[in-house]
Amino acid sequence: MSYFNKVVAQKFYKARLTLRKEALSAINEYLRKSEGGEVLSMIDELVTKIKECGPSSNLVDSAIVKTAIQKLHQGVRMELESKNQFIYVIDAMRTPKFEYDVVRKTFKLAKMSPSLHGNADAKRQMYVQRYRTVLQRLMHQKQFAPTESRFDKGRKYVKLTQIRSLLTQSSENESRVVFGMLSCIEEGKYFLEDVDSNVELDLSKAKIDTGLYTENCMVLVEGILNEDVFEVASMSFPLAETRKQSLLMYPTMRNFGLNLKTSERLRLEGLQTSGEMESHMVVVLSEIWLDKPEVLDYLRILLKGLSQSVPPLFVLMGNFTSKPLGLNAGDIEKLSGYFDELADLLLEFPELTSSSKFVFIPGPRDIGIGNVLPRPGLPSAITRKLRSNRFPEGCVAFPSNPCRVLYGTRELLFFRQDITHQMRRNCILPPSTHETKDMTNHLVKTLLEQAHLCPLPLPTRPVHWNSEHALTMYPLPDLFVLGDSVDHFNWSHYECNCANPASFALDQSFIVYYPASNKVQFSRVDVDALEGDMEEDGLSQG
Repeated sequence: MSYFNKVVAQKFYKARLTLRKEALSAINEYLRKSEGGEVLSMIDELVTKIKECGPSSNLVDSAIVKTAIQKLHQGVRMELESKNQFIYVIDAMRTPKFEYDVVRKTFKLAKMSPSLHGNADAKRQMYVQRYRTVLQRLMHQKQFAPTESRFDKGRKYVKLTQIRSLLTQSSENESRVVFGMLSCIEEGKYFLEDVDSNVELDLSKAKIDTGLYTENCMVLVEGILNEDVFEVASMSFPLAETRKQSLLMYPTMRNFGLNLKTSERLRLEGLQTSGEMESHMVVVLSEIWLDKPEVLDYLRILLKGLSQSVPPLFVLMGNFTSKPLGLNAGDIEKLSGYFDELADLLLEFPELTSSSKFVFIPGPRDIGIGNVLPRPGLPSAITRKLRSNRFPEGCVAFPSNPCRVLYGTRELLFFRQDITHQMRRNCILPPSTHETKDMTNHLVKTLLEQAHLCPLPLPTRPVHWNSEHALTMYPLPDLFVLGDSVDHFNWSHYECNCANPASFALDQSFIVYYPASNKVQFSRVDVDALEGDMEEDGLSQG
């Protein structure tokens, strides 16, 4: 936090206060615990509170700072008793857009275009920002960071070569390490691109690391240049970094679209650390086919079993019908009827509708405007009853796909897309089986290390150029839920918990997430409970 010293000193100087060295250390410790909060507003509130404490002189020591911080936390605890709001749902269209400034070497908040459809420059900037985001993260790793310190002389340093420099160097047989994006500029040939140039790749002898390597992926390649063709010996993804590491570098970068006041952040942190969230649960389901009566029966058993514990949050992801509807006459009426039945089912459990929040995320086959990411939320024309005053205000939400949820201080990311098979089909090389044969593990590592939800070519998976930033995963969330058609999985990489609840319609599976511990538990509804043969709540855990 030492780089905040100048900002802190300026704020206190304007307030006609002088900080002792130990007071500055106490303030840095206080700001460090914010984990990327609104630092400037935190400093302002701290200055105000110190003035309220009435120091005997303009000289501020650590005791006064600690007293002011304690009073800030006391005010938060008093607020906790009268305020229980701790869940924020963030639509993709509200996700802020950060761009990496290569001159200042930091991220800045960019102005978002009011238009959904971008021009050619928006498409170019989309790739440029993806490239710069992954590259700056790569340069945080010690082996790529040059140093002149005499203490690090024994450390191995890997020098990255830019493609333009690679093509102009005379020593073709020297091994080089190059970073760029995989692309197919000419049919049948693969290239590596950066912001300035490109080079053709020969992948016939390439050894690859764990991951699914498709066009548009950012990769590190090592090899030699031979007659303007780069013969790749090895290829891998740039390693990701933990959420804490990212926020340590860029503490004001928050991609969840919320500019919460310091008091609100402290309130959420107090709720997280007070132990009140120990029993909190988030229930996540995917594939709830409302056109199948038996699926509604399974859902009724689930809600009945959870009506005693009352989870604060339910996340229901599509597809919401077994077959696509919306293109034929009468489909809107059918869909509206299905969601009305769902509304009636939820109203059977007033203890849930009065205390829980239900979030509905559309699937790839649900009704919507095209099949382009990010997808807007479910239209009001088919969800009128769920949006009616029969449900308490704030009980239901219909965000985009993907969407983000801030639960206390936990940042959760939900994405409904059958992407595992898509990524596997579009691999330019067969996945390596050296570390793992599980394609879901390959997929999760790919998405996290690409810092992107869908690193597929645009013809395969179209995205809105102006809203593509909503698909980024930098910094990583605490929980990433991918609703996929494959079997359920749970992997943890870079301190990011990644899970797939599988299909609720097909095998009655769902997941329960515990924000206090950041753990995921798989569960399912036992169909025998329909006949009364199973335990009272009809739920089983695994």
